[in-house]
Formats: sequence, C-alpha cells, structure tokens
Amino acid sequence: MTNFARIAFAALVLSTFGAFFVAQRLKQSPRVVRALTITTAFSPNNSGALDRARIRFELKRSDEVTVSLVDAKGEAVRRLVDNGSVAAGKPTEYFWDGRTDGGAVAPDGSYRVRVTLRREGRSVFFAKSIVLDTTPPRPVVFVTSPKSAKPGGSPVTRPGTAVKFRFVGPTRLPTRVYVYCTDDGAPKLVRSFKVARGKLSAIWDGRDDGGVIVRPGSYLIAVRMADAVLNAATSPVLAPPTKDRPRGRPGVTLRIVSASPPSEPVRAGALATFKIDALGSSYRWQIRRLGSLKPLKGKGFSGRSNAATLRIRAPKAISGLYFLDLTVGGYVTKAPFAVLGSGKRAILVVLPTISWQGRNPVADTDDGLPNTLLRGGPVSLSRAYAPLPGREGVPIGFSAQEGPLLDFLDQNKVGYELTTDVALSRGKGPSLGGHRGVVLAGNSRWNTPKLRSQLLAYVRAGGRVFSLGTVSLRRTVELSGNSLSSPSLELALDAFGARIAKLKKTDPVEILAFANDELGLFDGTDGLFTGFSRFEQTDQIWPGAKIASAAGAQEGQPLIVGAQLGKGIVIRTGLPDWSSRLADDFNVATVTRRAWALLSR
Repeated sequence: MTNFARIAFAALVLSTFGAFFVAQRLKQSPRVVRALTITTAFSPNNSGALDRARIRFELKRSDEVTVSLVDAKGEAVRRLVDNGSVAAGKPTEYFWDGRTDGGAVAPDGSYRVRVTLRREGRSVFFAKSIVLDTTPPRPVVFVTSPKSAKPGGSPVTRPGTAVKFRFVGPTRLPTRVYVYCTDDGAPKLVRSFKVARGKLSAIWDGRDDGGVIVRPGSYLIAVRMADAVLNAATSPVLAPPTKDRPRGRPGVTLRIVSASPPSEPVRAGALATFKIDALGSSYRWQIRRLGSLKPLKGKGFSGRSNAATLRIRAPKAISGLYFLDLTVGGYVTKAPFAVLGSGKRAILVVLPTISWQGRNPVADTDDGLPNTLLRGGPVSLSRAYAPLPGREGVPIGFSAQEGPLLDFLDQNKVGYELTTDVALSRGKGPSLGGHRGVVLAGNSRWNTPKLRSQLLAYVRAGGRVFSLGTVSLRRTVELSGNSLSSPSLELALDAFGARIAKLKKTDPVEILAFANDELGLFDGTDGLFTGFSRFEQTDQIWPGAKIASAAGAQEGQPLIVGAQLGKGIVIRTGLPDWSSRLADDFNVATVTRRAWALLSR
C-alpha cells in the first residue's frame, strides 16, 4: 500500500468514527427544540383552507435559527428564515406556501422541517413530515340504471324516471353532482345537488332544480370531488378522455317516442320504413304534407301501433316533403321524409340529409355528448332527429331554410322532383343529369367527394344550380354504408372553385343590385334588399366563370351572385335568411321565381 493510500484510509476511518460519535451525541443530548404544531399535508390551491403549511415550535434556550424545508434527497428547497432570533420558551410560528426559493411550486412529495441552531452548532429535524399534494382527484361517473341496449350505447329511459349512477374518487367530503343537457348548443346545467360524504352512488330523479321533469334529450352527469387537502376536480364534461383520465359512462338519453326516417326519397306508392322507439308503449301515428297540420285523407295514413318498425305506403302524389307524426300521451314528435312523385320534372330539388344528420345533436354513445360531424363523427344516418324544444324531430335549420322554400314552391304550385344528397351520392333515385336545373335547398355543409365532382361536372356540361344555403359546399365527408365519417376541415374553395368569405353578422344593411344584370335575375324588382344582417360575400369567383348578375352592399363586393361557369350557371344568395323571407318579402320572392325560370329553360 502506498503512503497516499494509507493516509486516505486513515482519514476515512477517522471521519466515519467522528460521524458515529456526533450521531450518538445528538441522540443522547437533551431536546432543545420542541415541535408544537405542524401541518402534515396541504395544497397551495387557493381553496381558502390548507393553502399553507403551519410550522410552530419553541426553543429550550434562546438562539438564532434557520428554518428550511428539505426534500427526500436531503436538499433544501425553501428557507423560511435565516438566522432569526428566537427567545427561549416563546412559541414561534412560520408558514410555507409550497414554493421553492426560486418562486416555483415545489414538486409533490414529503418534506421535512430542518431547524439549524447557530449557537448550538447543530441542526434538528422534526419527526413528522409535511406532504405537499397539488394533484387533483380524477372522478369518473358510471350510469348503472338504465342499462344500455348495446355496449357503449347511450342508456335510454323516460323523462322523470330515476337514473342511478356511481362514481369513483375521494369521499371524505360531500360530492357535488351536476346534470347537464347537452343537445342544444353548449351544455346547460339543469340540476345540481350534494351527496353525503362516504357515499359512492346516487340517484337523479329526472327533474331540474325547480322540481320540474326535464324534457326529452341527451344528458350528462358530472361530479365534483375534493381530497383531504381540498384539491378539487370535476369529472370530464367536454374534455376528450385520456388513458389517465377516462370519461366513464356519464350519459343518459331521455325519450318518450322517436322515429328514424329514410335518408333517401321514397317513390310515391312505395313502402317507407321507419324505426320507432317508444320504449314499449303504443303510439298513434299520422302522415301529413309539409304546410298542413291535418293528416292525409284515406286508409293507411293514420293508425295506432306498438311496432318497433313501421312501414307506411307513401302517398301517390306529386313530389314533396311529408311528416310522420307520432303521439304518446300528450307528447308529439315528427320525422320528415321525401316523397318522389311520378313523372319527369325539369328541376331537381336536393335536401341536405348529410348535413342534417351531421348537425343532429343526438348522443349515440354513453358519454352523454352529441355525436356530430362538427365533433369529428362518425355519425349514423339512421337516427331520429333530436327532440329540441319547439321543433321536436325537425332537423336543425329546416324551419328557416328548406321548410320555407318547399312551402313556397307548393303554395305557388311549382312542380319539381325531390331527392337527397345521400341518394345522389349512392347513385339512387333521380340523377343530376337529365334535369335542366338543380336547387340545393339548404345548408349543404358537408358533401361527399363524389357529389362535389358530380355538381361541378353537371354545371360545366350546361347544368344550372341554384344554391340557397350558406356555409355550404366547403367540407367533405366519407359515406360508407349507413355511416358518415372523416369530416374535413373547411376548405378554402367551394365545390365550384369559388372563395367565399366567412359568414358575417352586422347591423342590417341595404343590398343593391348592380347595374349589369345579364341574366335578368333582378327583373321585376326594384333592386333593393333590406333588413339582412347576416351574409357571405363572394371574394373570388369560380375559375373561368363570369359574373352575369350580382347584388351587394358595395359595388365589387357581391353577395347575391349569378355566374356563368362553362356552359352552365350557378346562382347563390349568400344570405342565410333568404328562404325565411320568401313569404313576406316581394323582392326575395321575385328573385326566387326568376332563378327558377332561369333553371327551367
């Protein structure tokens, strides 16, 4: 062994012996610090309680102390006082807000209090540790009754029926329950109540905070739970589920009766099939045409049934939109379906069934949230439309778009053929070709790539299209079987290649027809359209197209556009309130008739 090795070994032996001696001396020495109070767990979450750790002690002899918080590695993370004078026998108190000397919140974990006594020349650790816990709980809700008819499907029951659920999370404090209605815009809170501490299950009686039975619709149950240090969290409402934070099964559907209508037109005299869910009850049904409150006369247009599948022979009449009305007790819902009459007509009217279902806020799954294309889909075409207040069973936008247009055509005894975008995409029923004009009756927000190509080819070959929708023809979706999936983001150009500005909302503006009206679109009007406060401006016309007629709030900024594209014509209003003004606005009605005449040539 070298001299250096001998010296190092001797130093190691001496230091080990010295440490052992000091440790034994500290164990045997009288207690100089007496801990009076120490918070064993806290969270700096601004709850108003347990936001700070309290450290209270007293000294046997006066001294100058340094108080630090030390982590599991023995490293000081926060110094509360440095060489502070403390008198003997006088309780001294300090607070730790959970932050390090650098100002950041310290990591969750156990920390020990170290008191360094300058005069004594030693440090003392408190026996009890302080637990810093900032991690909120992860509550999850599971509806247990009613049961789902299929795995992952939404459980269904009647309004006013008890909904049982359990939840997972800490129960040292009472749990707050929140019930949301989710099918009419942003989730709306309808009920909140407390569940006693220690309980992990509860019942919602199907009523709101005022004790009134809530309407049919989609509902989600959420709970807010807090742990021992008042870290609180609410079970997921809108956030997507993750591996670390599953959503559970918090959804339930309340239903009295519903009908899923055909997504394609039914030929006059053929059978129309509807899927009915009345939860085992019998129901009355009737068929009526749009615009009438009375059922059609004759056998087979009304009746009573309890069947889950209802087959009705479509009326032998001209094309048009009909409703199946269902009644259980005093509750009425309806389901629209298109009937394709016999005979050939010059103009084909297309209903946007894809977009109706894409926006249909029905919760198909047990998460309680609507399954829509705006939320990414997938979406089934064989669904009843949501029972929204005032329009039970009617698609969103129908009452302001397609309904007024079809009623206007019927009132003016204008003949047409009727189909849906689903049928066109599947190649069933009447096609675009062979018709002089095509009317897109509403907001065709989503279209299949096949239909987009068909529309463009139709116009370039000499077809004429009248589009009354806004936010239209700029998104694609895949149609496979009875499912819509993979919706695209909004594209820069519509199906014909035009660039359309975002829908704008403003004070009512005056829209004036421009001087050049080659199509005669504004013939018979005074050229002035007033009272419109929402509009889409055509920023860039279709490639190779020529604006032949237009109107706008300013010259060069067209809203109503009639353009020649190839051998064909495209007319778009750019005004979402257009169809709803047909009944009482002379200029709007006149331009619609002129557009119809241009399409019929």
